[in-house]
Amino acid sequence: MQHIKTELKVDQVYLSYPYLVTFADEATNVYEIQSSSLQHVTSLSQTITGYIREGAIIIDPSRDALIIVQSNVFVFNLHDGQLQKTLTLFGTLTDAPILYDRGRVLVTLSDETDEDGEQKEDFWILSCNPFDLEPAGYSFLTQIRRPCTDKHMLYNHVLSSHEGGVVVGQHTSFTNQPLKLHYWSPEGQPYDDSLPPAYTVDIPITLPEGNAIEARYAASIDDDCFALCTVEAQLGVLDGPGVHQSVIRTLSLPSLDILWTAQAIDGQVNHVYHLRSEGIVLAIGTVSERNDSNGGDANNATWIVALDVEHGERRQFTKFNHRNIGKELVRCSLTTSATEEGEVTVSDEPDIVFITSGGDVAKVSVSKFLEEGLPSDEFGALEIAQSAGIQLKDVSRLTLSRRASISQQSVVVLDDGGVVSVFTW
Repeated sequence: MQHIKTELKVDQVYLSYPYLVTFADEATNVYEIQSSSLQHVTSLSQTITGYIREGAIIIDPSRDALIIVQSNVFVFNLHDGQLQKTLTLFGTLTDAPILYDRGRVLVTLSDETDEDGEQKEDFWILSCNPFDLEPAGYSFLTQIRRPCTDKHMLYNHVLSSHEGGVVVGQHTSFTNQPLKLHYWSPEGQPYDDSLPPAYTVDIPITLPEGNAIEARYAASIDDDCFALCTVEAQLGVLDGPGVHQSVIRTLSLPSLDILWTAQAIDGQVNHVYHLRSEGIVLAIGTVSERNDSNGGDANNATWIVALDVEHGERRQFTKFNHRNIGKELVRCSLTTSATEEGEVTVSDEPDIVFITSGGDVAKVSVSKFLEEGLPSDEFGALEIAQSAGIQLKDVSRLTLSRRASISQQSVVVLDDGGVVSVFTW
């Protein structure tokens, strides 16, 4: 593993090998990783400032495009940095994931309106198409309206089908109600009161004392099936063992029939992937193993599970308690790459990569994890690159996506001083 030390000092980074995008008040720059150095490609014609959420930076090699989503959708040329198109978003971006599908940026927006003296909140799942429409514009995938009094009912875009249909999660909190999963076919768009979803299924809360459920992440398996990970929670209590639970299921498209349900995992999922070559669904998450119900150290652990894609049985599971291994894991995910269509997928011969608050970067191949497993709390079994002088102590969940990014055979991190380091292998 090679450590490329730089003198770049920035506020945020994004890595899609071989391209590295850096954000600072002075400029937004694109670099290319070449051998043992970074080569400057271009500076964007418009500097992008402010927080950019995870999933809101997209590199599409086939369109030579760098796309950045804030209150606008900006499309820059990847190699000369010129701003090509801007689409202004109405409403407010929700916390739902931003997805990219063959040139379309898919976002979930909300806004409050007044209808006959009653405050309503509209949710839109919007397809922003800067490439195939002239002029660049939008199409509505769904529009849903609810009374503002129903503050505990939220909607988010879960998945787009190959045919252009859309799966939407209607989740609730503090209500003990199941998650409702809806599917709108392409013919049922845009949604209105006369065009209800083609299919709806209820996903129950199974966590004892649980009072909330959310569709957290999904991964396409094929044109007719996808994996969905829900997170159930007991809200209003201190996080600890048994407070959150993650459940992975596979469902059919478009009917949303549940094909299998895996054994529940204590904690919250952070990533879910389908690895076709290995025949698995792999998920990574975290759990608080705090023993003191009155507060104190969260005593976090990171877990990894591999499930057979056909039946949902566990093929491997491991967990690293941060206190037991003497290292705080600030990020753990699979290596990914961008297809020619710009879709972020699991890379060939993927690795599971760990980044610690002490600046260590460690990895293990997925194939080795499946064949040999990883003993829980034995961090020394991984290939580790010690990175002297790098500290990532001041990392919260809100700043994590700004400070660390993982791509194909490469990692970039910002230390607490904002200095960029790149690791390749």
